[in-house]
Amino acid sequence: MESNKESHIVISATIFLMVVAIWYWGFYSSKVPNLPGIRQTPTPRSDVKVTQSAVGNTGALNIPSGFPEDVPLDADAVTESYKASYTNKNVIQYSISFTSSRSLAAVWQTYKDFLVKSGFSVDPNMTDNKTKTRVGGQKTSDVLTVVLSPVAGKTYVQLSFLDR
Repeated sequence: MESNKESHIVISATIFLMVVAIWYWGFYSSKVPNLPGIRQTPTPRSDVKVTQSAVGNTGALNIPSGFPEDVPLDADAVTESYKASYTNKNVIQYSISFTSSRSLAAVWQTYKDFLVKSGFSVDPNMTDNKTKTRVGGQKTSDVLTVVLSPVAGKTYVQLSFLDR
């Protein structure tokens, strides 16, 4: 009888310790650790100026000034349009998104042809010939990247132009 009582005490103590350990792990694993050298609150960078384009007459966003005019896009369908200037590096990044009624393959081919015709070297690391979901290239130090996504029978186009 005595050994039975001792085994119940050991089992109860083990279960209690397991419950405390699980509670401790669950409570503290949801907290972000305060590691030295890592900023917990992001500080805005003074060397980056981001400008979102205004809405134009058609209801679409305007194209940011400085974006190359020869890059094909549906200006009346622009839903996102940003310009980020990195003053310390003398770099400007333009980001434009819109939805095209054309097929993914047709839009992909348009941008691949544009890159070649405009003197960009098509980068195989930025180009997916199989799925036709991305194409990109570089001309001098400038980089154009196009990411495509099929959405409800249309094609969502994301352009990123890095002007260096």
